[in-house]
Amino acid sequence: MGEETMSKWVDRALEFTQSLARYGPKGVVSASVSEPLTRSQLQELQATLPCPIPDPIADFLLNESASCNCRYNLTFHRPPKQSVVELLGTDMAGMISAKNVYGGASLCQSEHFAEWNSESVRGSLDGIGDIDPRCSALWRGSFIFAALDSGDFLALDMRGEQSVPPVVYLDHEAEIHRPLAPTLGCFLREWETLGYIGPEHWVLEEFIDLETGYLNSQVGDVEKLQARLRGEAV
Repeated sequence: MGEETMSKWVDRALEFTQSLARYGPKGVVSASVSEPLTRSQLQELQATLPCPIPDPIADFLLNESASCNCRYNLTFHRPPKQSVVELLGTDMAGMISAKNVYGGASLCQSEHFAEWNSESVRGSLDGIGDIDPRCSALWRGSFIFAALDSGDFLALDMRGEQSVPPVVYLDHEAEIHRPLAPTLGCFLREWETLGYIGPEHWVLEEFIDLETGYLNSQVGDVEKLQARLRGEAV
């Protein structure tokens, strides 16, 4: 993160996730973080990897956490409208009226870096006939720092000449490949404002700025999202 250090970002993410237990213990899937690495531990980690650890990731590991694993999955049940009950029945109407919100700050789990950035993962799109070669090049040129439940990844695109690499979304089906933020620090700030939702691309879609292509909490209905995370009927 360099000059954009997000001091205590992990502490806030952990506190936020733990606070969601007020909606029931099943809503918090995981809420744990590790202490930051020492420089000697960072060097030991680097020795196990096939590519250099980017400076923003190294800063995160040294100043925030060596492994951040916070996940939540909340379902809020609202009384369905009587007209819907009459049309669909009580059970189906109840299912339709339920609202689900999921996400969590699960990233920079350094114990998985070697696996995520292995040849079998970064080169997984190579040689597949119907895959856009640009997608393969992006996978090869990126450093993966987060694995999503969907099989997709978040990464830093290390191919450019920029001193601070952008955050990119890597779709395992090679359909959605795009930048999410100009820097890791920018991504973390916007994601925190959004309650760490997703970060699958279909969850973040409402908050993608069409002009920049980047995540921007101001372009979607963030107030409605935050109200939903507070358990309000919206």
